[in-house]
Amino acid sequence: MHEALKALLASATKSLVVSMYGYDDDELDQAIRGKLGSDKIFVQLSLDKSQSAGAHEKADSGEMAEQRDRQQHRHRAKRARRDHAQ
Repeated sequence: MHEALKALLASATKSLVVSMYGYDDDELDQAIRGKLGSDKIFVQLSLDKSQSAGAHEKADSGEMAEQRDRQQHRHRAKRARRDHAQ
């Protein structure tokens, strides 16, 4: 099952929407972060609230929020350049 999930995450080219109960798999985390770093793929990650108190989840959620903010900034800048060119 683990290899199937890794392959599925790796195959995403336009969007990746994930809901997870417990976020503690480093290999899946790396696959998701790889997509999160791209400005060509929409990424949405939902974690179960009862799991959000874990140390792993707290650290990951802060880092991912920063990556999300950078991605949103790139999208806004790209859109502004495109709108200005028209």
